[in-house]
Amino acid sequence: MNNFGFISSLLPVESSWDFFADILPEKWRYRGGPLLTGTLTGYLEGEKLEGFGWKVPEDTAGLWNESRLIKLWRRLTVELTRKEIGIIGLDSATTFDPPFKIINQQYFPDISDGKALELLLFLNYFRNVLRNYRISPQKAKVAIIWEEGNLGLTCARLIAREIRFLSLVNPNIRFLERAADLIIAETGISPKLYTEPPEFNKEKIVVKCGKLTRLCITRHSKQVIWCEIFQKKPSLSCLNINLPITVTNRRHRIPLYPALGEAILRSFFNLPGFWYGSDLQLERIVKLADLFKELRINIAI
Repeated sequence: MNNFGFISSLLPVESSWDFFADILPEKWRYRGGPLLTGTLTGYLEGEKLEGFGWKVPEDTAGLWNESRLIKLWRRLTVELTRKEIGIIGLDSATTFDPPFKIINQQYFPDISDGKALELLLFLNYFRNVLRNYRISPQKAKVAIIWEEGNLGLTCARLIAREIRFLSLVNPNIRFLERAADLIIAETGISPKLYTEPPEFNKEKIVVKCGKLTRLCITRHSKQVIWCEIFQKKPSLSCLNINLPITVTNRRHRIPLYPALGEAILRSFFNLPGFWYGSDLQLERIVKLADLFKELRINIAI
């Protein structure tokens, strides 16, 4: 039996007073911290994995300050240990971020935020876009725009293996130059660099990675295919490509959000590590692709 956990604002609460709970102010509902929603059961390769879910508000900024968050996370880690949970998925739709003061503590659990799985599935979705729109990889022009960490760079390193023409958009010119050197060394492609979004008249596909606060995209061209990843609420219709993973609670079948799928997969293979934040390592995507290969699922990089 493998145990996993999932923390999300999207989980339904299993109780007979759901209606009344929904109309109570959040400061009352969550005064004791995340709400235990009940047991979760994951099924992968005919094996059953037991887990637990916790619900948190979509926005915790006005509810819990930093000192309160530290106390809640410490209390939660004790509960995770008691329930023998090896890894938890922290959904990107929440703002229940672990405080930096306790992340490096010995007792802190392994976490998945789903970014590695989301990017792996997006890569295969990207290939389908090229095929369905009959875009030749030798002629495809792709722009990737991002601000947070190296999310866009990791995406670019994978996309650059599929096409010939690539543009990178990031407000930091030095980061762009280092990114270009890395992509040239790995693929031989010399990307165009922009610190502000261009007109996107020649690009066929524009990929927005994460949230943008300084840069602004104007979607004026209907000929451009717009893609978004690492958003607050991932597009399951685009990314959940019939993975052989199902999750249920006592009443519902739970959608396979990237953080949940990643936690289950890593729990199944007993793969430890802190997979969280905007510093997305390419090695994580490679490892997940290898795990799917072991499951005889063709999701390759």
